[in-house]
Amino acid sequence: MTDSQSVVSRLPAVLAEATSAFNRGDLDEAIRLARAAVQQAPGCARCLTFLGVVLEVSGQTSDAMQALERATLLAPDDPEPWRQMGCVFTRAVHLADRFLKAERCFDRAVSLEPDRSVYRISHGEALVSLGQYERAADVYQQALVLEPDNPLAAGGLAGALERKGQFEKARDVLRPFLARGDRQPQLAEVFAIVARHTGEELQAVKLIEDIIPDTPARMRINLHFAAGDLLDRIEQYDRAFGHYECANVACGYTYDPAVAEREMARLTGYFSHQENKKRHRASNRSKLPLLIVGMPRSGTTLVEQILACHSAVRAGGELEVIPAIVSGLPALTGNQAAYPECLDRLTRRDIDKVARRYIRALADIGSGAKRVTDKLPYNFINLGLVDMLLPSARVIHCVRDPVDTCLSIYFRHMSSAHPYTADLRHLGHYYRIYRSLMLQWESVLRVSMHVVSYESLVNDPAGEIRRLLEFCELPWEEACLEFHRHRRFVATPSYDQVRRPIYTHALGRWRHYRRHLEPLLTAFNRLDGC
Repeated sequence: MTDSQSVVSRLPAVLAEATSAFNRGDLDEAIRLARAAVQQAPGCARCLTFLGVVLEVSGQTSDAMQALERATLLAPDDPEPWRQMGCVFTRAVHLADRFLKAERCFDRAVSLEPDRSVYRISHGEALVSLGQYERAADVYQQALVLEPDNPLAAGGLAGALERKGQFEKARDVLRPFLARGDRQPQLAEVFAIVARHTGEELQAVKLIEDIIPDTPARMRINLHFAAGDLLDRIEQYDRAFGHYECANVACGYTYDPAVAEREMARLTGYFSHQENKKRHRASNRSKLPLLIVGMPRSGTTLVEQILACHSAVRAGGELEVIPAIVSGLPALTGNQAAYPECLDRLTRRDIDKVARRYIRALADIGSGAKRVTDKLPYNFINLGLVDMLLPSARVIHCVRDPVDTCLSIYFRHMSSAHPYTADLRHLGHYYRIYRSLMLQWESVLRVSMHVVSYESLVNDPAGEIRRLLEFCELPWEEACLEFHRHRRFVATPSYDQVRRPIYTHALGRWRHYRRHLEPLLTAFNRLDGC
């Protein structure tokens, strides 16, 4: 046996050890073993594919993409590296076109092995993320034809039908799998979503609680969130909070309040009132951009849905264009300074060039529209740059009761890019420094800003919408008041909420969970008189 043959013969054992470490949640060990396999056999696409998967799960997205890209080059006719590359693109939130890239990868995998349902299932997931529910349903149906007993194909089809509002059809797809006692976690997640519409909340909770002990640790997070949502709906608040708490603990995020404070202090220090008045601004006077910012779960999706119903507006969704500009500024300015200090080197010509890039991106979305929305909530961090690039833009700041906002965030599975979200103390801390930054922006920025209060919008929708349209220099259109009839694609977790008229039961929701919220309430000094 040659040395190379000996190495290859040992690889299955190394990968088995790496897989075992991965399944028990020891990502560091899994990465170490996967790297060892790649080092032993650098031409092994299988090793690179596994390394890419483990790196992506550990949050090392760029390294994961590099490993998977090498795998696709080494084995261009192997569908598995393409599928895994598609999965990485799907979750790469920093890429504006990630779902399109993912869809192309999955499409390639299907073309290479059309008789394998797993590749069609992944393709369907990307199509759902793109809002192409009809195509997704067809792809999942094809997967079921290939493999009628596949619960992932059934769950995918049911999920696509639920997004289309076909709740009974979705339930019919799930029925035989549930009847035979299928314990697939992904199927239980879909059943939890469908159960909200079919009155089977308790049945879905029972299924989730039955299967959680046997579910891999990293997959329990979504199940706990799903059970919490169902129990919240049927007003079993203590049980619901228990599931939400388990979900957030399982996320395992690490947040350093001191680091967050330093980052915010850099922004407020750099964009002080006197210094900001001296800075160049772009020469364009485009009124195309409508930036909707605020904390997550503060009503940003609702506001965008309302504006999207206006005939002169196109909805851009959560665009990553401004964060991409921010990350590229040090290279543009030719120095090693990070943002925002790198702005010192920007000339008026540079500013105009960067601004044109952003406006072109919106114009491509708008197709002749008078206004285009950019609803990336965390752009509140980048408003100093917005002030320089887009002098005539409109910024809409969405606000909501702080405790309701933070609790609603705690009840959602947020990405590791926002580690403060998994702990009530950290949520309270981050909200306070966010609010301090917004107060700073209100005092120093020259760009026009308008505050939309979620509570005011719920209690006086016609008045608040009229004021919103006036700020955007748009005439009144009745369709904005009937926003729930507009069936546009909404990619955020709020997609179901904007399909319904404005409701009031979310106001003061935190009071149902009062006994669990001491860390958060302390941060807001609201322990007395609540």
